[in-house]
Amino acid sequence: MLLLALACAPDETSPCAYGFERDEAGNCVPPGGEDADTAADSDTGADTDDTADTDDTGTWLSLPAECAAPSALATDPIVLTDEVLPGEHGGLYEMVDIELADGVAYAVGQGGLLVLDPNPGAARVLGAGVGSRFHRVEPLGQGLVAVTHRDQGLIVVDASDPAAPSQLASLGASGMEGMAAVDGYLYVSVRDQGVVVLDLSDPARPVQVGEGSGLSAPWELSKSREGWIYAADNALGVVPIDISDPLSPVVGTPVDLGAAVLHVSVDGDHLYASTGGAGVVVLDLSDPAAPLPVATLPTGGSVVMADADEGLLVAADHDGIAAWDVSDPAAPVPLGRQATPQFALGVALGNDVAWVADWTAIEGWAIDRAAVAPELSLSSSEVLVPIEGGSVELSVTNHGAAALSLLGATTSDDRLAIAASTDSLSPGETGTLRLSFAGDGSALDASVCLASDDPDDPEQTIMVGTGNGDPYIGLAAPDFELPGIDGNTYRLSDQLGHPVMLAYFATW
Repeated sequence: MLLLALACAPDETSPCAYGFERDEAGNCVPPGGEDADTAADSDTGADTDDTADTDDTGTWLSLPAECAAPSALATDPIVLTDEVLPGEHGGLYEMVDIELADGVAYAVGQGGLLVLDPNPGAARVLGAGVGSRFHRVEPLGQGLVAVTHRDQGLIVVDASDPAAPSQLASLGASGMEGMAAVDGYLYVSVRDQGVVVLDLSDPARPVQVGEGSGLSAPWELSKSREGWIYAADNALGVVPIDISDPLSPVVGTPVDLGAAVLHVSVDGDHLYASTGGAGVVVLDLSDPAAPLPVATLPTGGSVVMADADEGLLVAADHDGIAAWDVSDPAAPVPLGRQATPQFALGVALGNDVAWVADWTAIEGWAIDRAAVAPELSLSSSEVLVPIEGGSVELSVTNHGAAALSLLGATTSDDRLAIAASTDSLSPGETGTLRLSFAGDGSALDASVCLASDDPDDPEQTIMVGTGNGDPYIGLAAPDFELPGIDGNTYRLSDQLGHPVMLAYFATW
């Protein structure tokens, strides 16, 4: 949850509310002034002229006043095959990681370890248990898996009988996070340190046999490639680690991507780094010691994890998943995007099916590489406009592989007008919707129906309300103080005249 609190003295240089601009007198008014074309054209408040409107931001189109799905739609490239709710079986929830190995899926989160049969169309829970909470899981082969929790250490689990997984060994060290199993050794990243090497020749008695220093906040390690593994370091970036001598890993020079790196996946000669709101960064591994960024793939969400397999890439970004054909990794082709019901945090890809750890569910999503279709994504499905009148704008992005057509839009309230910067979007292109409210002093509680040729969601709804109804807006916030991570104490009243943001979040 994110709370934005503003503590401001009267200041004509401070920004106006969203959808307003400051005039020469210092007042916040709708764009273009009180007589802007965003106001009512008549007593309806809607623009009924079929010609394009023009203002200083460019040309706006009035979409046809209809909202209906086309009779013929393209094949949806991302289709749900399975939804398994482990909690119904006394199993897992709040899942944060998932891996595939030997025809079995392993997921971890609150509730410990879950073992799943990932058979598309017939997925089912095989077993659960062992521990109360883990952050990472790594298959070791022969039915063994390792799990970590940064505050509790590492556990080796025997899941050869999936219905009854059991603890085989444990190490109580703190800070352990990402893992990579390579040729009988398990490489484990350790927060504020580096990487340690465990000999698993006897899985019931793992022994540390090596270590390398130089990592800061390593959340995950990649699979190995030709004597190298890569760390997703939240502070440093993508960090190459030379394991040609398995007992003496050498932490190399980080590649700073300008964003926090949360996960790394290797497929062939390329690495795919999940970087939150920046998207997925594709890196060329021709020089394994110096990965070179060659493409960046934003999804519109905050990418936590991405997995690549045989030229297919799928990313989980909290809101859902996005897929690309990366047969040519330097020129990825978007296949589509799909919102998931809950909170997509993990993804594992196999045989063109993405298995998604979606908070309290595991879902299977089949990816059709041959399907060519548009995919409409809105920046928000709920917006507020000022009660006194004005406009707000939404981004509309085509995450599909075919051109997207906006076919029409209707509103449940005639005081609300709809315009678009364009009615056609090429793959990867972003346009703008502008919602303009006449503002007659009465509150607005309306819906907008937007029609397109998106095959899986051709009729999307945007809820629109007025934003001045909250009795707390405009009132002075109560004073308080909080300690900072730098050891200093900060008081709200000391920030008068400056924006203040309070962020609340979980630390999985």
